[in-house]
Amino acid sequence: MDFRLSRHAEWEMTRRGIPLALVQAVMDQPEQRLADDSGTGRWIHQSRLRFEDGKMYLLRVVVDEDEHPPGDCHRLPDQQD
Repeated sequence: MDFRLSRHAEWEMTRRGIPLALVQAVMDQPEQRLADDSGTGRWIHQSRLRFEDGKMYLLRVVVDEDEHPPGDCHRLPDQQD
């Protein structure tokens, strides 16, 4: 799935040590997909994932599906169009 990260998302990923590959995994196949209650039309994709430290965490990705990502979308290196 193509997507664009906000500056806030990039900052939080860096601060929390969340690799892009884990965000990609949640975007591609979330365990749950919930409507955001804030009324913004956003969705929450979330999955339980085991991080490199061996601990299980709930990773939530807030998604604005109305936005269309530009050509410089974040992709994993082995992805092709």
